[in-house]
Amino acid sequence: MKTIYVLTLFVLLSTSSNLAHALDVDYFGYLRGGTGSTSYGGKQECFNNSGIPGNALRLANECSFYSELGFTFNHMKPAATDPFFFKTVVRLQFSALGNRQWEGKTNRDFNHTEAYVEAGGLNEIPGSLWVGKRMYRDADLSIFDWYYYADMSGVGAGIEDIPMGTGTFAVAHMIQATDTAASAERPALQAIDLRAKNIELSENNKINFWGAYAWASRGTDAGGVEIVKTSGYAFATRLSSKLLGGNNNASIAYGKGAMSGLNIYGNIRVPATNDSPNRAATVRLVNDWTRDVTDKWSLAVAVAGEKADNG
Repeated sequence: MKTIYVLTLFVLLSTSSNLAHALDVDYFGYLRGGTGSTSYGGKQECFNNSGIPGNALRLANECSFYSELGFTFNHMKPAATDPFFFKTVVRLQFSALGNRQWEGKTNRDFNHTEAYVEAGGLNEIPGSLWVGKRMYRDADLSIFDWYYYADMSGVGAGIEDIPMGTGTFAVAHMIQATDTAASAERPALQAIDLRAKNIELSENNKINFWGAYAWASRGTDAGGVEIVKTSGYAFATRLSSKLLGGNNNASIAYGKGAMSGLNIYGNIRVPATNDSPNRAATVRLVNDWTRDVTDKWSLAVAVAGEKADNG
């Protein structure tokens, strides 16, 4: 029986490999992790930034291990004679606290962070269409692991890369429900996202605009607490420039109510007894500059400021 199982596994792996070649699969990934100890002989101290979205600015000062493995299945690639393309993107996420080689169930995590299809090059429709779960985000401070501008990653659908003068336009509908299934009693947060990208102002300067409006209906949560309606908006602009031999991004963003976090993860549960989340607001300014020093080294400098009011 063991021989049969091994043979079956070998056939399945061989078939998967052949299909991967036939489908023209691109793969990508990401990994971060580290190790260390204290002078007392314990595990290294974990570095956390309280109040900063996603615990940014802590790379190389964290205890956990995090990795992503992604695949792009190119069902049809664009050609010189036919711009049509169709692809499927899947990204898996794995994380563990890094306490030992084999982590217990409570110390490890697995998630499906991307699973969407996209098609473009259609004669009838400009741009490309997509639907599914997606990391729908824009500029980031890579050295800080912080997507500070237009991060609306979630579940939804949209159309992007619509020609607009020298730039492009995109619109999407995103949704975020609670961990329990959404219903009339537990409404989901929905958002309309609009983006204008890479509009040329001059040879070395391009400007981007982002706007979003989010809302959730009233209802009752699982504990019977009355939930009031919530809504909010965000708008931002980002200037991308060639500066001092490098690339510079300067942005300003403002979010209110359900969009006070400047992302789709706004507060869905706003109780009637305390509707302060509807009055929350955030303003954020970021400037980042990067330059390649050699073919192996680059320099990154960033300044960020944020003021938030919880309502």
